[in-house]
Amino acid sequence: MPLFTKETNADAGGPDAARLSGAPPERPSPEPSQYAATLPDHPIEWQPLTLAADLVSEVPRTAHESTSLAELIQLVRGERRGAVPVVDRDQRLCGIVTEHDVVLRGHDLEKPTTGITAMDVMTLHPHHVRADDAIDDLIVLMQRHGLRWVPVVDDDHRVVGLISLGDIASRADHDPGMRAILARAGARRSLWRRLFH
Repeated sequence: MPLFTKETNADAGGPDAARLSGAPPERPSPEPSQYAATLPDHPIEWQPLTLAADLVSEVPRTAHESTSLAELIQLVRGERRGAVPVVDRDQRLCGIVTEHDVVLRGHDLEKPTTGITAMDVMTLHPHHVRADDAIDDLIVLMQRHGLRWVPVVDDDHRVVGLISLGDIASRADHDPGMRAILARAGARRSLWRRLFH
């Protein structure tokens, strides 16, 4: 009988123990991701889209009929939406100014730029929707008239939102409900063409 016995990994419960016993080896637990706390533990559930108000995230800044060209440029750039609704003395929608208006109409006017106001360059009585109008109607309106921006007004004709083609495209990228609405209107391809051309 040997005086000394060699202790095997199986005897000591080492890494060979599971192999010798026929049990599958244990794998080390992965390190928790540093982003784990920020990721949702379930898929994002988009709220059903029904009304134009469902696409409004905030009340936009507005211009007045007397707003100067320089101020309009700051508003358009500051909002990063490419358009600014124009309101009258009673804060009711009366026009809209886009980047196109600021650049082209402002350049064509035969008057000093310091004297140009929103009244000179805006589109009067723009197409718009009410907050409680159906999104399907909004899509049809944008498609029919080739609109990139549509102001949203309340029952008193005061501006409560501004929906852009980009808003719709961004939502459609992630929301099957928005894609279904575009499909019903047969509008997806034509809207995307205007967005990128």
